[in-house]
Order: sequence, then structure tokens, then C-alpha cells
Amino acid sequence: MYRKLGDKTNALASFEKAVTLRPNYPIARYNLAEAYEPTNPKRALSEYETYLALVEGIPDEADRIALAQQRIKALKQ
Repeated sequence: MYRKLGDKTNALASFEKAVTLRPNYPIARYNLAEAYEPTNPKRALSEYETYLALVEGIPDEADRIALAQQRIKALKQ
């Protein structure tokens, strides 16, 4: 919700809280990675990698997996 409103600070805090409450919830990890990308690329990379580990073998996540892999590649350059 905060991200859609452009409130990056509260969006980041919300995603952090979601990960704290449910560390193995892949969508929270993905959202956290996206939120960190502009300001903390190392943390974003870590969150994308955690997301990929959590969704390995889940066909419904194929599109988001592809996006995460693209973002990881870009962050490593």
C-alpha cells in the first residue's frame, strides 16, 4: 500500500516488519529487495537471493523468479 502511494520509508518499514514476522514468506522478501534496490543494492541482492531460495521449484512464481534473476544480474554488474 505505501509503495503504491510513493511512501518509500513506510513501505520499507512495512516490508521489514513482514520479514520479521514471517522470515520464510517469499513475497515479503521480494518486496523488500525491490524497496532496497535504490538505496542499498547489497541488501537488495541478498533479499533477491533469499527469495529465490524460498521459491525454488514453485511453478507459480516463474515470472517473479525471472525478474529476480534479472535484477540479481544487474546488481552484480
